[in-house]
Amino acid sequence: MTGHELDVIDRSLMKVAGRHQINQIDSYL
Repeated sequence: MTGHELDVIDRSLMKVAGRHQINQIDSYL
Protein backbone atom coordinates (compact mmCIF):
# COMPACT_ATOMS: atom_id res chain seq x y z
CA MET A 1 0.00 0.00 0.00
CA THR A 2 1.24 3.46 -0.83
CA GLY A 3 1.12 6.41 1.54
CA HIS A 4 -1.62 7.95 -0.60
CA GLU A 5 -3.84 4.88 -0.23
CA LEU A 6 -3.33 4.91 3.53
CA ASP A 7 -4.24 8.62 3.58
CA VAL A 8 -7.47 7.97 1.69
CA ILE A 9 -8.41 5.07 3.98
CA ASP A 10 -7.56 7.18 7.04
CA ARG A 11 -9.80 9.99 5.83
CA SER A 12 -12.76 7.68 5.14
CA LEU A 13 -12.33 6.07 8.57
CA MET A 14 -12.37 9.51 10.20
CA LYS A 15 -15.53 10.35 8.25
CA VAL A 16 -17.24 7.17 9.50
CA ALA A 17 -16.06 7.82 13.07
CA GLY A 18 -17.26 11.42 12.90
CA ARG A 19 -20.68 10.34 11.63
CA HIS A 20 -20.89 7.75 14.43
CA GLN A 21 -20.08 10.42 17.05
CA ILE A 22 -22.72 12.76 15.61
CA ASN A 23 -25.31 9.94 15.79
CA GLN A 24 -24.40 9.29 19.44
CA ILE A 25 -24.75 12.99 20.29
CA ASP A 26 -28.11 13.10 18.50
CA SER A 27 -29.43 10.20 20.59
CA TYR A 28 -28.47 12.03 23.80
CA LEU A 29 -30.44 15.15 22.86
